[in-house]
Amino acid sequence: MVKRTSTFLNIFQFLFLFSICFISCNIPPSYENIKDKLSAVVRVTTTDRMGSGVIISNDGYLITSRHVLNGNTNAAIIMSDGTMYEGKIVMSDEQTDIALLKLSERDAGYVFASIGSSAESDELQIGNSVLVVSYPVSSDGNKLNISSGIICAFRRIQSVDYIQSNAMTYPGSSGGPMFNNRGEVIGIVNSRYNVPDNTCATFATAINNIKELIAGIKNGTFPSNTGLSLYTDAIKSENVTIEAENISDNSTNLKTDRTTCARVGCYAPDFNLPTINGVPCTLESYHGKKLIMVFTTTRCSSCFEVMRCIQQIYDNWPRTQMDVLVIVSQEKPAEVEKWIKLYGIETQVALDLDGKVVNLYQPSKLPAIYFLDTEGLIKIKKYAPLGGCGREIDALLRLY
Repeated sequence: MVKRTSTFLNIFQFLFLFSICFISCNIPPSYENIKDKLSAVVRVTTTDRMGSGVIISNDGYLITSRHVLNGNTNAAIIMSDGTMYEGKIVMSDEQTDIALLKLSERDAGYVFASIGSSAESDELQIGNSVLVVSYPVSSDGNKLNISSGIICAFRRIQSVDYIQSNAMTYPGSSGGPMFNNRGEVIGIVNSRYNVPDNTCATFATAINNIKELIAGIKNGTFPSNTGLSLYTDAIKSENVTIEAENISDNSTNLKTDRTTCARVGCYAPDFNLPTINGVPCTLESYHGKKLIMVFTTTRCSSCFEVMRCIQQIYDNWPRTQMDVLVIVSQEKPAEVEKWIKLYGIETQVALDLDGKVVNLYQPSKLPAIYFLDTEGLIKIKKYAPLGGCGREIDALLRLY
């Protein structure tokens, strides 16, 4: 009996020690070096895209991917605690797909990540572990995703250096930082490629390319064909120093003429529709305040979730500043009334009885959400699902 008990104890001790070892071995060693810098990673939201970024200086300079901005000169920057700031573009480079933005809300006090070296060396080799930190579009609320992996290769593609890794990334990870074992940023997530075995698919623009780009701007030694655009006269910071001498401003903005069309950058075409209450409704009547216009149907599985999110935004804003117009196309008024009562919809609902308005705007699917500024310019066009239950739309309402 004693011998059997001793055997059970030995087995228990082995399993306990094995489980501790297993758990410990699956915690990346570099996590301890970045955990106090996680708040330097931010969500970057523009009129039609969402990505990630990382603050690299005490006074609020941050790096993201150029394609996240998609031609916009500012973005909503959502911090880890949900606080939203405006980020204004400082520089973008087409070749490296990198953009530098500046948070202008305060002079200092931002948590920032340290910049390392991306050069292959004794300290950074194939097989070394890395961490990728980002805000995936599909994440619940504003939750960070941390993926561990190893370096698979150092690659040079069309004069740009990349670090290839098997760390998982997702839509929204673009612009997020890749950290080395010491908790330093060595790359900015650029893309994820389809490869046969679905491993080593994440590519990050090497941080040394970015440091060289900034130094080149300062010294005027950058190539003339880089696709570089600078949006300010001078930038000086603890970790970033840029002089704008001899740099042309190639900034691009959304159209601001009175072009009328149903695309982002155009002024939304006007219409005249009856509401469910029988009162005529025109788009022009909303000018002077921001408008969320939703094309929907009463017969889709995702419509209720979208309307629930839109209702939350609607409840958080005074009607003098923002309004919501829901347009239901080619449905009987009695069915629409039942739908409104069933889901407790409080926003204005208009009836597109003959389908002319939905044909005018031609959304590719329903529900479709259009965000118009105070002058009726279409700033964003989105489809379900809404990331963070419309958090990015709410952020843009505060930005524009």
